[in-house]
Amino acid sequence: MNSEGVRQSLKERQRQEREMLILQAAEKALMERGYHEMSMDEIAVEVGIAKSTVYLHFPKKEDLVVALIEQKMTQFLSLVVETMKQEMSAREKLELIFQRLYLQRVALTKGASLPLLINLYNSTDLRPLVTKVEGRIRELVKTIHDHLLTLLEEGQKTGEFDNVLPVEVMLGCFFSMVSPLTYERLIGERQTSLDDLVKYTKCMYFKSIAANTQSACD
Repeated sequence: MNSEGVRQSLKERQRQEREMLILQAAEKALMERGYHEMSMDEIAVEVGIAKSTVYLHFPKKEDLVVALIEQKMTQFLSLVVETMKQEMSAREKLELIFQRLYLQRVALTKGASLPLLINLYNSTDLRPLVTKVEGRIRELVKTIHDHLLTLLEEGQKTGEFDNVLPVEVMLGCFFSMVSPLTYERLIGERQTSLDDLVKYTKCMYFKSIAANTQSACD
């Protein structure tokens, strides 16, 4: 590679690193303050760059949020795919995904994929933006959906999960159990520790779909 190519490669790497820092700052602001309170000014200050530089990467705040949703959806898919490769039972795989999603909530920079996505998807004010994003990431959403449904169906076949419950219902309950809306107040007010919260919510969810609870659904 000639000197010009080296310079271009370095410049592109710096651009990518700067963009990653901007996305990390935006994620932190979104989780702490919400979409409407988040500003491009505070993101620039957090990263240590000029606001004009932020706009070079993302011309509008909406573009920044769209990029963040796509990034987090991709990270969540990677988590699911990696777990699917493990030599475990369907329940063990689903429990591992469940636990990792909760633990990732603590460290935003480690990729709190699903909680951030649920925060955005549950925001009435952001429905038009989310609708626009869904058109661009529909395949990602479908792939994640299909992987998790496969785990639930596999668990039903092996006798781990209740075969009376529709898998779509079990999947919907799974997402609701890992929603920040269900646990932020408990952690924020120090009513329970994260470890205990993971243990109790995981216990409630997997007890509710276990095969030995079938009689409760008759």
